[in-house]
Order: sequence, then structure tokens, then C-alpha cells
Amino acid sequence: MHFLEDAPLSGRRVLLRIVADVPYDLKKRPIVQDDFRLRQVMPTIHYLLDYGASVVLLSHLGHQDESGVVEKKNSLEPIYAHLSDLLRRPIKFAPSLFGADTQRMVEALKPGEIMALENLRFDPGEIKNSRTFASKLARYGDLYVNDAFGVSHRESASIVALAGLLPCYGGLLLEREVQVLYSLMKNPARPYVTIVGGVKISDKMPTIKQFIHKADWILVGGGVANTLLKASGINVKDSVIDLEGLETAKEILKLGKGKLILPIDYVWQGKSIVDIGPETRQLFKKHLNPARTIFWSGPLGKVEDAKYRQGSLEIAHAVTHDGATTVVGGGDTVSFVNDANLGRLFSFISTGGSATLEYLSGTNLPGLIALSR
Repeated sequence: MHFLEDAPLSGRRVLLRIVADVPYDLKKRPIVQDDFRLRQVMPTIHYLLDYGASVVLLSHLGHQDESGVVEKKNSLEPIYAHLSDLLRRPIKFAPSLFGADTQRMVEALKPGEIMALENLRFDPGEIKNSRTFASKLARYGDLYVNDAFGVSHRESASIVALAGLLPCYGGLLLEREVQVLYSLMKNPARPYVTIVGGVKISDKMPTIKQFIHKADWILVGGGVANTLLKASGINVKDSVIDLEGLETAKEILKLGKGKLILPIDYVWQGKSIVDIGPETRQLFKKHLNPARTIFWSGPLGKVEDAKYRQGSLEIAHAVTHDGATTVVGGGDTVSFVNDANLGRLFSFISTGGSATLEYLSGTNLPGLIALSR
């Protein structure tokens, strides 16, 4: 896999795949509600421009419907307007993916300038990893750069097919993601502690199995803990659990015996567990204090309600002690950490959710495979 230091950039037009799929609300100001992912790609954009390239930004926004396309209301124009403000540089926006007007905009682009294409998922070829669709995009550039680690687990045309049609490179963000996560997999300083929360255990099963082999302890909260507790015969009443993951939970309990640290007391809202209790917080801190490496994915409670985020807050502060390499990943966890103004205390915040967990499970991500061919 090649990265930007290997790329001949001066005078080249670069197709830069980023993740501009960020929370937004057209009725609010600012429209973009969380610009963390946009800020993380800015160093790559500055690097490309500083070395004499012009940049064509590529991204998607929103989920496809049954026909394989995204609703037209999901235009990227307001997202790129926000990114333009962050960069303090103009971004020329092409309202159509293809056509004479877009082609003219691309051809007129000068070194040091940026333009952006409309939502790639407006064309079904993006989801289908269509080589024909990717070939039409490839005509716009001399080089392809993937700085979209957060979607590199998807076999989309702009992630996989396009990388096979142009000289391809990983961006600065993608390079850093791979460096940090690879070190967690291969050579973490010990003790290595992982924290797993969130709702669905079935989605995290391959990663938890890997943690059982790699980590010294696995601290579990949230709906994942509820499901494990239920599987172990504890009455969690009406708490959120992953019903489809109960058999998976029983397997994890067997595999992780001696390493899994489950809650021993809880905060209740009626008949539902909504946070880890004070005794569990102390138990978790006991395992976190000596840790040299910590990875955290998934809130430990109902953090969207301020009354039930104390457990996650206390653990966040415990995680970020001196002397430990601390990495957080997953959209909900990252949003929680940033909302609590704790992001600066972590060694690294991954922009990936499923991509991060799949990488840590040992899965070869399609986007990284495409860059390595």
C-alpha cells in the first residue's frame, strides 16, 4: 500500500474519497451537527494543495432505499459549504455527477483549487461497486486517494473499483488509522484492556473473539452487557438486549472466562438497566489503572440522557490516565467523548465504526485490499 509521500502531486488532479456522511439538520444553524469527520480529513486536503495538486472531493450521504439509490434531499452541497468554511477555502460544487457542465468544471480546475461532486449514492452504480460508474469518475482525475477509512469496509465503486483504475494512495488520515489499529492488533503495550458497550452483541462478535485472544481484560457495559447477563441467567427485566445474539453471548461467556468483566450493579430506569452502577465503576477502574493500552467502543449506558451518562463519564476519565495509549472508536462513543469535551485526552479517536471493529477482528477491509493491489 502506498501513501501520500510516494505520490507525484504537482500539477495533478486528485480524486479524494472522504467521509462527508455527517449528522446534519437543514433547519438548524450550523447545519452540520457534528463535523468531527470533516475536520479529520482537512490535513490531507491541505497537504494535496500545498504540493501543487487540485482536488475533486468524492463522498456519499445517507442510506440507499430499496431501489439502491439515496433520496435527493440528501445533497452534499450544505456539507461542503461547511467544509469550505472550516478550510477557509472556496469549494466549487458540481450539482450533477456527470454531464457537460461538470466536465467543464473539472477541466477548468487549477492547482490549489478544490471542487466537489454531488452525492455518489445518487447513482446506483456506487452501491453496486460498478466498474462502469467508477470508470466515469476516473476520467476526472490523474490520481486516486482514499482518506475514507470509516467506509473502507464497504465494497462501493468509489472505494474499490475506482482504486483499480488510477494510481492509488492512502491519505494521511487513513495511514494514521492503519498505523494505530495495526499496533493494537499486533503489539499493544500491556496490560491491554478493551471496553465494549453499545447495543448489539452479534455485530461485535468477531471483534470480541479477537479481544479474548489479544487483550488482558474486556470490560463490558451497555446492551452488550445486558445480553451477556441474560445469557448467564441473570434477570435483566425489560432491559435492552440483543435477542438474536443470545446464543452468541453464551459462546462468548465460555470463550472469555477469566477475561470478561461484567457489571456487578446497575442503574435502573423503571425495569430497564440504563447505566453501570457505582460498584461496577470502581471494578472497571481497578482494571484500567494499570493498563498501558486501552481501546473503547460503545457507550456503557443510555448516554443520550444526561441522567444516565455518569458511568461512561467516570470511565472516560479513568481511561485517559498518564502513561496509557488510549484509542476510542465507533460513532456513538466518539460523539459522546467529543460532546463531553474529552476528545483531546485520548491518544487517538478513530473515524471508523464498523470499519474499525472489522479491522480489529482481523478482517481484510475491501478498501485497503484495493489500495494494495
